[in-house]
Amino acid sequence: MNKFRGLSCVLVVILIPILVLTLGQNLVFRLPDAYLYHFNESQCVDRLYISTSNSQMADAIAEYMNSFDGELFQVEEDTGYDKIGIFDSRDSYNMAVLKRMVNMSGILTIVSAVLLGAIYFMFIGNDEKETLRKLFRVGAGITLGLIPIQSILTVTPAVRNGIFRFYGMRSFGEKSNLMIIMGDDFWSVFMWFLTGLTLIVLAVTWYIHYRATRPPRIFY
Repeated sequence: MNKFRGLSCVLVVILIPILVLTLGQNLVFRLPDAYLYHFNESQCVDRLYISTSNSQMADAIAEYMNSFDGELFQVEEDTGYDKIGIFDSRDSYNMAVLKRMVNMSGILTIVSAVLLGAIYFMFIGNDEKETLRKLFRVGAGITLGLIPIQSILTVTPAVRNGIFRFYGMRSFGEKSNLMIIMGDDFWSVFMWFLTGLTLIVLAVTWYIHYRATRPPRIFY
């Protein structure tokens, strides 16, 4: 029992950063806000010379990231006579790899949330709220230390591209439309959204933790 309790304590410290970081990642990738902000600021979608608006492009990417089908990413342009794909096969494939990475992050979010919930339920049932408060402080501290590291990894092209290649992304073509709208400038914007949302997730997580483990009040 002591070994199981010790393992549970270690898991709390590990799972808090995993939950906060991966949930932040999923929110940024799956919501259209970061894409739309970047498209409006950079006007990069206009460089594709298409009729698709910034909001339509942002919605299309977010919808793809949230879809459950296995189709490759594509946005079609209506020429009046026919519909043609804006992105080439390599762009579509690389977006599928990115989506797979986001889905893996989402699985980590769900697993860590379930495990944390079970451990919290067990500790609170055993009247060990003080232990949870101490563990959370450690986990939150680790999370705060990892947030700037995550940001650096995001905006450093060599590191970011190395991670992408590890997961199977291919080199982009010389006329890659995906690189026009989601190049280095996009990842700088993405980093700020990611940092902000991760801090918000940490604050919400702390509030839920506080409500679950707060000591009983003497005066009301």
